[in-house]
Amino acid sequence: MREFISASSVANQVAMLRTTTSGPIVLLEGVTDGRLYPRFFLPRPHVRSVFCDGKPNAIGATEELRRRRISGILAICDADYDRVIGISRGGDIYYADHHDAETMICFSSAFHRVYEELVDREASLEESQSVRDALVEVACEIGEIRLWSAQNQASLKFSDVNSGDYLRHDRSFDLESYVSQVLEDSQSSNAEFAVLVSLARARSNRNAGIEVASGHDVCSLLSREISYQTSDAPLPSQIEAMLRLSFDSECFAQTELARELDKWQERNELDLLSDSALPLGGEG
Repeated sequence: MREFISASSVANQVAMLRTTTSGPIVLLEGVTDGRLYPRFFLPRPHVRSVFCDGKPNAIGATEELRRRRISGILAICDADYDRVIGISRGGDIYYADHHDAETMICFSSAFHRVYEELVDREASLEESQSVRDALVEVACEIGEIRLWSAQNQASLKFSDVNSGDYLRHDRSFDLESYVSQVLEDSQSSNAEFAVLVSLARARSNRNAGIEVASGHDVCSLLSREISYQTSDAPLPSQIEAMLRLSFDSECFAQTELARELDKWQERNELDLLSDSALPLGGEG
């Protein structure tokens, strides 16, 4: 049935839901978001969440509901490259800190807890942050290629290329082999090998910092990093799940997203966040 989900169908679903509930209705981009963000909301029936099967549907439905003047609706999405290229959504559409939810979680205390679990020993905060920062730097190089592909409609295919496969034992990255594999998987693309390698190395969006780093790439790289330290490294998807589970209300309350959602509930005079997820200085 997911093939029948569209911005209009989501908007119609929310409009019908509004006839039976007066509390906030949150539109969520993906399935994993539905396992993450509702933990920080007041429980049903006070707050209802709606799965949109993609960012375009979430944004389109929110905009349509605004035109219909249906209030108390907001959407939470990954930022992707919107902040990097200057796309401002506004209008009750809120973004995860940094590139996506996974990157946001990596820059919380949840990362250190997961890292210690993965290496199966005590580790200093400096160690875990050093590993994280090194892997994020690699993910930023990959992100330059992803961004270029999106801006130039290059049709590069990344889904079947595991970035972790190209991370060496010393945390250097075999960029040339990675780009070659991406191009091999993207036979219809007009992208050139030398151009992509140059883009990644130049880091023209360095001022955007970690905004260009995909959390999926970070987790793939982390999976390979752990494989060099232990004999039983989890899959990237398992690491993503571990990060989400470790990201508690205390972590969430320290994010910019929590502060923005707190402002939303004050403006709309609707209770959205649980007390434990309120940012410092927020009001329950």
